[in-house]
Amino acid sequence: VGAIVAGIIWQIAGQAFTAFVVSSARYDVIYSGFAVGIVALLWLYASWLILLLGSSIAFYLQNDNYITRVLNVKGSPVEIEQLALRVMIDVADAQERRSSPIKQDALESIRGVPGVLVREVVETLLKGKLIIDAGKDGDCFVLARSSDLISVADILSLARQKHSRHLADIPEGVRTIAKDLNQFIETQYSEKTLRDLIST
Repeated sequence: VGAIVAGIIWQIAGQAFTAFVVSSARYDVIYSGFAVGIVALLWLYASWLILLLGSSIAFYLQNDNYITRVLNVKGSPVEIEQLALRVMIDVADAQERRSSPIKQDALESIRGVPGVLVREVVETLLKGKLIIDAGKDGDCFVLARSSDLISVADILSLARQKHSRHLADIPEGVRTIAKDLNQFIETQYSEKTLRDLIST
């Protein structure tokens, strides 16, 4: 589809450009020195725009999860936690069941989830040393340690810290609630491992 659209636009632009050059031939005597360089640069610019348009159409048709209304996509804390768990499960599943590292484009092709949001979560997991780069081009990911040594609490805590900010004027009651929530996650999910998730 991208090639068809780019080809049609290329033909239309070529005919329009030819008509423009023919119609401006009467100024050839006065401006001939400038015309050749300027016309060549204009045609080069238009050609690259057409090529980039066709490439963009082809990319977004194959990766519709990258189509967003805003450039900076922000997920809610709950979505980030769920996505972090999903990415870790996918990485562990590829490594331990299929014995091959998962590629970045496979992670970013989760239907209904913008690829930029997946990339943000992957960066968080890389910085938290739960996964590491692999592959010749560094476009694959493997677990940093065995899946039975990574708890669900580790993943959730890392995802929650990504959006944590130091807030100064917070009442003690609110701090207590936040501390209780963190303690609940640690108590409830410190024994549940990533391997438990991929085996169910």
